[in-house]
Amino acid sequence: MGCRTSTVAIKILFIGPTGAGKDFLVQALQVGVDKVVSRQPTEAFTVEYVKSPRTNLKFVVYNLSGNPYYRRIFKEVYPGIQGVVLVVNCADHSHIDDARDVLEELDRPPELRGLPVLVVANKVELEGALSVDELKTTLDLDLELAHRKWWICELRTNNQHDVDKIMKRIDRFVVKEKKKSKK
Repeated sequence: MGCRTSTVAIKILFIGPTGAGKDFLVQALQVGVDKVVSRQPTEAFTVEYVKSPRTNLKFVVYNLSGNPYYRRIFKEVYPGIQGVVLVVNCADHSHIDDARDVLEELDRPPELRGLPVLVVANKVELEGALSVDELKTTLDLDLELAHRKWWICELRTNNQHDVDKIMKRIDRFVVKEKKKSKK
């Protein structure tokens, strides 16, 4: 038996505050952590393509800027989104409130309501960083995401194993939601 293939790319939204690590994660999913090159912060949004090595599913990743100035244009990319990845830099306490704002904004556009969310707790291994449990509590994830399926994954700095686990989780939540919507 071969892997499933997808002829239609699955649209995924990557969101989070400035400096959360969205660009790093997208690149790491594409080429692996060893080949990531540093980039400037995203202005507005970028469109990237990621193919899952495990399932051969193809993803179109809309990587949205963490700058609140650009949030007004994001609605242009919402139609057809099938899952959301919220990236939070757990070592950057100055942007935790921004992460909370981004999380709260997920319920405003009708196209995003009820979509599955993967919360990526980035840089949890750094001194002074919030742990996964502290991030859950600080962002009140159990309440904020109570009406949708959601998961949380760690992303330690330059850790390919964590990136692979994140890709596996994206595969699973998108495929499950896709099957559910066909019923």
